Amino acid sequence: LGHAVQSGASGDAVPWRPAARFCGSLLFLISCQVTSEAVARRRVIPLPLRALLPAAYGSRRFRVAWTWAVSPLVIGPFARAAAVACAAYSAADLFGFVLPTLSMRYLRAHFFCVEAAEVTVKEGGGAEGGAIP
Repeated sequence: LGHAVQSGASGDAVPWRPAARFCGSLLFLISCQVTSEAVARRRVIPLPLRALLPAAYGSRRFRVAWTWAVSPLVIGPFARAAAVACAAYSAADLFGFVLPTLSMRYLRAHFFCVEAAEVTVKEGGGAEGGAIP
């Protein structure tokens, strides 16, 4: 976004468009995710569907950030570094928190009928647990 503002302020009309398009799509995805999660909480959407929202938006944000990072367009070193940082953050959030932790808590809360705040992961990831002995 800083690159787009800098290019627009200097009078270059064409170079800031790709950066503005990528930044705009990321900001749009974040705002849609916040709105969707707020509506899902108010409308009492089932927990498995509520767990799907951050995973779906996170994977889409990662794809947009990665496309921005590897784009052949000349967007400058600052914009390229911002794109790589955004892709790294999105990947770390998706694969480090949303999929292994948040999804499992929501699914356990749904299937075992407890609140998501009460669900804790046992040492070892709980892989030995199950309903069938």
